Amino acid sequence: MTSFLFATSILLLLILEGYIIATYLLPTEPQKLRISLGLPLGALMAFCVIFLFTIINIPLNATSIIGTHAAVVVIPFFLMRPTQKRAPENDRHTFHTHFSRSLFSVSTAIIVFVSIYATAHALLLPTLHYDSAVNWNMRSKISWHKQHLILDDQEERIAKPHYPFLYHSLQITAMQLQPTWKEPIANGIHLALTLFSFLSLFILMRLLRGRIVSTVFVATILGIPLLSLHTGQSYADLPLIQFALLSLLSLALFVEKRESTWLTLSSLFIIATVYTKSDGLFFCFVPWSLLVLHQWLLDEEKRQAINYHAVPTLLAVLLWPAFALSKGLALTPHGTDDITLTFSWDAIPVIMKALFVDGSFGILWYIIVFLLLLAIRGKRVHSTLLWGLLSFLFYLGVYIFTSNSAYLFLRQSFDRQMLLPAALLIASFALIYGQKAESKA
Repeated sequence: MTSFLFATSILLLLILEGYIIATYLLPTEPQKLRISLGLPLGALMAFCVIFLFTIINIPLNATSIIGTHAAVVVIPFFLMRPTQKRAPENDRHTFHTHFSRSLFSVSTAIIVFVSIYATAHALLLPTLHYDSAVNWNMRSKISWHKQHLILDDQEERIAKPHYPFLYHSLQITAMQLQPTWKEPIANGIHLALTLFSFLSLFILMRLLRGRIVSTVFVATILGIPLLSLHTGQSYADLPLIQFALLSLLSLALFVEKRESTWLTLSSLFIIATVYTKSDGLFFCFVPWSLLVLHQWLLDEEKRQAINYHAVPTLLAVLLWPAFALSKGLALTPHGTDDITLTFSWDAIPVIMKALFVDGSFGILWYIIVFLLLLAIRGKRVHSTLLWGLLSFLFYLGVYIFTSNSAYLFLRQSFDRQMLLPAALLIASFALIYGQKAESKA
């Protein structure tokens, strides 16, 4: 019971911390959105604290970590601007057709079933994933025991100690005040992050396209067979996807509502992707930057806001490669294999089989191709589509034109990495086709 109370207290502390940030950025938005953004923003703050302590060599213990977060929560109360009340919004989307009711019901059922599965695996069952046993949870566990982050190859129990460590920072923070390492807490904090992230995504998409589109959007992503398995936690792929989607929808709100605070939120979450997994730098930040540049070229009214955010975001992102290189850490999972150019014809049929034949995605990629062709033919291409397409093409390039094709043939990571572009494309299609659903509502 004591362990549960400590873990719950730290969880609430992180939620409150993130809620304060969300309230400062979005004072007029619905409170339920600001609450749901609490843990995703709190997770980013947990990383910032661990990163700072790692740089200045402060032990990672309950006094330093909890004390810092408590200070971050208390101080802003003296500085925050008052929250303005937002006028209540009437939901323009009514369940006036049998099809809409059925679609909503099926989507809700998918969300409920996946949530039950996720909770059971994260809290009740042991972690069985190999990568977590030699990297993700193991690195967090050893770092928690030693009270400093493992960053080198001296610890033989960790296969890849060079990864960014937002994933680990959240687990280390959640484990403070615990007498021993508890896997349900380590996975439970990421389960909570998933629940809060998808609640935030639901609310953000509802602001953009309404209740039905938002429900179907969340259910479609959670219903991807391989992604459903990842909701049981102990991999960093799902947190990466969550932060990327939060960044994309925040950017969509900036594009459509022209309010710079949404760009601030998008920038924070794009920074979070970079510090969650190596993929974040190349497959999230680079496409995101091109998308923002496109907005800068397209709309003069947005240029001032983009200029204001460009340098801080770039510096925050570049801080990771600078830190990693200063510590002798690799920026990619497989070292020189990731940049050794070699064309592989044999990779193409394996990729096609993984996307369209094997069961990791069901029929999702057939639907993606159909919706993409339909959008292009109808000239209904939303600007956010660029991110998902570039991410997809970049991943294909890695497996076709570099030595990483060897890992494709072994089926070690390709399917997991394809979850990111798939989720991004689903979000873009919701924005594209949600416009038509909204106009009919």
